[in-house]
Amino acid sequence: MILNRKQNSRDSIAHYRNQPEHNIRDIIHKVTALTEQIISCETFLEFETLLDIHETVISKALNTPKIKLSLFPDYHGALKSLGGWGGDFILATGGKQEQEYFRNKNYHTIIPYLEMLLSQNQQENRVS
Repeated sequence: MILNRKQNSRDSIAHYRNQPEHNIRDIIHKVTALTEQIISCETFLEFETLLDIHETVISKALNTPKIKLSLFPDYHGALKSLGGWGGDFILATGGKQEQEYFRNKNYHTIIPYLEMLLSQNQQENRVS
């Protein structure tokens, strides 16, 4: 989903870079491990849990509130900031009912996962 709330990431990046080197190494290790777990997880609940943990790690690293807490505290699914921290895009878990949640909050650019896959396949077929 597109939020259209472009953020200036300068302060968040400065906060991250001003941390001690061992903190930065720890953050990189945690994010890498979480990403590997997300790629190989086998259940929806595990996927949502890992997204939430990933969002928490990045939130702390950048000293920025999680998108769920700042914009969608009543959303029952998982939310993951994508693009610029919390301003550009989010990944939201759920189905058609959850899409209505966002439409009711006046967010109308919602791209279901299957549509993204189909679009990507169409683009790859054009190049081949």
